[in-house]
Amino acid sequence: MTIIMCPYMPATDTQRILDFRRACTTRENINDYPTIADLYEILSRISASSQERIELWEDEHGAIVAYAIVALRYCNLYFLLHPHVQNSEIAAQVLEWGWDRIRGADTCTAVDTPCRDTDQRRVALLEQHGFTCSDMQTLYMARSLAEAIPPPQFPAGFTLRHVAGENEVEEVVVLHQDAFGTRNMTRDGRLSIMRNPEYIPELDLLLVAPDGRLAAFCYCAIPKEANAQNGHNEGEVAIIGTAAAYKNRGLGRAMLLAGLRSLKQFGIETATLGTSSENVKAQSVFTAAGFHTVYKTLWYSKGV
Repeated sequence: MTIIMCPYMPATDTQRILDFRRACTTRENINDYPTIADLYEILSRISASSQERIELWEDEHGAIVAYAIVALRYCNLYFLLHPHVQNSEIAAQVLEWGWDRIRGADTCTAVDTPCRDTDQRRVALLEQHGFTCSDMQTLYMARSLAEAIPPPQFPAGFTLRHVAGENEVEEVVVLHQDAFGTRNMTRDGRLSIMRNPEYIPELDLLLVAPDGRLAAFCYCAIPKEANAQNGHNEGEVAIIGTAAAYKNRGLGRAMLLAGLRSLKQFGIETATLGTSSENVKAQSVFTAAGFHTVYKTLWYSKGV
C-alpha cells in the first residue's frame, strides 16, 4: 500500500475527516475524544489558530487511513487509525509526526495522548513506541436522570439564564478564563462551540450576580449524532466553572443541578461528564450529585 502524508486543507478535507470518523466509529470508541461533535469545533477554528495542527495519511486512491491532531497549547496528540492499519508502519508515522510537532513547541517537555482503559490494542501500540502510562486519568462518569434531581439553591439576588448569543462571547470567555485561571479558552474556541450544529442555546447556562457580573456557568450538550449511532439518549455536562470571586459558595453544585434539570427537560435519560482523577473536589461534587465512574481514559506520555 502506498501512503501519502498530507497537511489538512480546510476547503477540501473537513467533510472527509468527519466521514472518516463516522466510518471508524464503534460502540466502544464513540465517546473517545475527539468525537464527531468535537471535530466540528476543532476543524472550524483550525485556520484561525496557531495552536493546532492536523495531518492526514491517504492511500493510493486518496482515501484517508489515519489522521492526527496536535494541540500545542496542551502538548496533546489525538489520532485515529483505520482498523486495518492499527499496528502498521502508518501507526508509527502518526506517532512520530505528533512527537516531532510537539518537540518543536517551546512550552512542551512531553507529548501526551489519551487511551480508553479498555482499548488494549492502543495500549500495546503506545507502549511499543515508548509511551508510558501516567498517574493522571480522565474519569468518564454518568448519572441516570430518572432519579430525582434536587432544585439548585442560588444565593438571593442571583439569576440563572442562558448565554445571549455571540454578542456575549467576550464576556463568557473572560468568565471561563477567570474560573480556571488560564487563557486556554479563546474567542475562536468559544465561537466554535456556539456554531456547532448540535449547539443548543438553552443548555448554555450563566449565573448572574446581583450587580450584573457573571458568576458561574454550565454548558451542556446533546450529542444527537452519537445518540443515533449507539441507540443511547445521553446528554453531556461539558464545561462547568465558577468565577474566582464567587468560589466556595456552592455555585458549582447549583449550576450542575441546573444543567441536569435542563437536560431532563430536553428528554435526556442519562447525563455524562468527564473529570480529572486529580480533581478530588470536583469528583466529590459529582458523586454527591449521583454520578458514578463508567470507565477511565488513561494518559500516555513520551518525553520530547
